Amino acid sequence: MPGHKRQPSIELLEFMGVVKENGNEQASLPPMFTPLSYDYVLVAKTIDDQERQAFKKQTEYIEELKKKNFKVTKIIDDHLVFYGIQGPKDIFQKYRYLLKVSDACNWSSYQNSVPLSTRIRVVHFILNHTPIHSGESLRDLMKAKVFEAKFCLHEKKRQKELKESWARWTACLQGQPITAVRNYFGEKVALYFLWLGWYTFLLIPPALIGIFVFLYGLSYFNSSPLIQEVCESNRVMCPLCDTGCKVWKLSETCSYAK
Repeated sequence: MPGHKRQPSIELLEFMGVVKENGNEQASLPPMFTPLSYDYVLVAKTIDDQERQAFKKQTEYIEELKKKNFKVTKIIDDHLVFYGIQGPKDIFQKYRYLLKVSDACNWSSYQNSVPLSTRIRVVHFILNHTPIHSGESLRDLMKAKVFEAKFCLHEKKRQKELKESWARWTACLQGQPITAVRNYFGEKVALYFLWLGWYTFLLIPPALIGIFVFLYGLSYFNSSPLIQEVCESNRVMCPLCDTGCKVWKLSETCSYAK
């Protein structure tokens, strides 16, 4: 399988130091199936009365997910119930197949693995398009307080790696590991920080010019003809008002001129 074709713009950014990796992190991508983690978590309040309508809808929605081969783990903590949801392997295999068919010319072995951000987006889409018998979707169930919250989990190992290589002051002078950011946060976040890094890089030339102009002005500050003309002037100026104001000297505005 041929390698992924790199864009000349990425080559340029890497040469300038905006990014510091080669755009291929296949070795560090997550496996297709991770049995010890959850792609999504739903939170609901504990309902003792099983005849209540909210409990029935909650149970029905979870059963609809199980029909789609989602693995659902129920965890009860005080007055809350957490449903850990993990998408089945065949869903991501189907996603890779459709991606390969739609873009066969640019397909590479790099795309054989599914990044964490892509897994979450796929599961998020399916959860929001899984209705119960009444036609209510997850968004409707959230509004009806059948479920209290929904969120995805962070990966502590990935967070630690990004903190070491990206989210620290000592990494400011290094290029951004943009592929690692993309795999964890998704394309939109990666594209934003890539643009921000390029924009900051473009500010370096005007910043250097501004520093030069500032130092030049500072070195000729006291010898400036304009400042000397004001500060050493004996010219008397007219009063600033019609009554009650005195005449004043132009040299009194020396500090303002400086």
